[in-house]
Amino acid sequence: MKSLIALLCLVFLFQGCSSSQKWNPDVHLLEGVPVPENGFFKRDFVRFYQLFRDKKWEDTYVYRTRQFKSLVSNSVYVKAFDLCDPAWHLYNYNVKSVTVFSEVRVQLVVELFEAKKQVSTFRVVDWVFEDGAWKIENDGSTRSPFGTKLILKN
Repeated sequence: MKSLIALLCLVFLFQGCSSSQKWNPDVHLLEGVPVPENGFFKRDFVRFYQLFRDKKWEDTYVYRTRQFKSLVSNSVYVKAFDLCDPAWHLYNYNVKSVTVFSEVRVQLVVELFEAKKQVSTFRVVDWVFEDGAWKIENDGSTRSPFGTKLILKN
């Protein structure tokens, strides 16, 4: 009887853990964002974080801005991510607010669930429309060596 109870406890514990790590980002605030190519904005935003979750660093580089790429090569970018903690994981995210500054600039507050444990952090991420596509200026991740904006001095 004790072993049956212990087994049931393990089953419930396992189910609780697996359901809490289910990939189900809340992006409902991206519906109807008043910017050109809106469908592409949502698509690109969602795709970037899927690739980020899957640790496909070379593929996320495509979504970086021209300015970022002029400062950080693809090989340096990928190597920097590869050197970070391998236990890190992006478990989920929720879009908490969207501010449209212009037809080519959108700022979002995103709650990221990441790290070795499911740590929740709120981050400001900036997206710009350049060269006919939406690009991310900063990803907001605590794990990312490029989680904040790169500032250029003139």
